[in-house]
Amino acid sequence: MNLLKSWGFMRVLRFVFGAFALVQALITLDIVLGILGLVVGGMAFLMLVAVELMAAKQITRRIILPNK
Repeated sequence: MNLLKSWGFMRVLRFVFGAFALVQALITLDIVLGILGLVVGGMAFLMLVAVELMAAKQITRRIILPNK
């Protein structure tokens, strides 16, 4: 399973912006910026998890119910 294979440019950009916002929130102790960083970075990460779970479900479906 290659995790970076399903990462598009916008997802990587969203993850980088989220990580940057989290680092800045830790430096400035800004709670709102930290929440924003979690939301933006979390969107990219959770979408990756959802895509991988859907792919695993498709593979399982092909194994259990092969095409006739």
